[in-house]
Amino acid sequence: MPAWLIFSMFFVVIPISTTFILEKQYGTFQRLRTMPVPGSYILIGKLAPYLLINLIQTLLMFLVGIYILPLVGGQGITLGSNAWLLLPMTFSVSVLAISFALFVATLVKTTEQASATGGLSNIIFAAIGGIMVPTFVMPEMMQSFARLSPMNWGLEGFLEIILREGSFTSITPFIIKLLVFAIVFFSIALINYQRVNNQK
Repeated sequence: MPAWLIFSMFFVVIPISTTFILEKQYGTFQRLRTMPVPGSYILIGKLAPYLLINLIQTLLMFLVGIYILPLVGGQGITLGSNAWLLLPMTFSVSVLAISFALFVATLVKTTEQASATGGLSNIIFAAIGGIMVPTFVMPEMMQSFARLSPMNWGLEGFLEIILREGSFTSITPFIIKLLVFAIVFFSIALINYQRVNNQK
């Protein structure tokens, strides 16, 4: 379940990219340019609602895993006293997913490009990151590649909490990597956004 939860979080790239494209088509982007608001505020304003959506989505997914899955013959998820760690882990994965989506959104020019770029990148991240195929059944070389995928960092963080009863210290390396890459993608997205803004 955590694997598909992370996979769905990263697919936010398509609606965010579509929003950017529609803003340009309908003139909303031009109106935003007339306001004395830094580009960073605009991007943060787009990040916040999707972050809330991802947190709600995570809550619902875990409720299904805990209460609904056993009713249909599956093995339910059992959370220990460290369940609160799911919040910082979810926040970190979500911020990276949205920051990556903003990065892609500032590059593409059409909805077709957004769908192709976002969909392909997510499938690649998932394929090498242990989302589609568990990492432990991969060849050793593929396991090395898996550690380069942001989705793998998120997945390992969730598994550390759910399966290994990990502590905040044990998931801190995953959180740091996720947030560092989130800052990188958000910064590039901001640069691209301001560049496009200055060109208009």
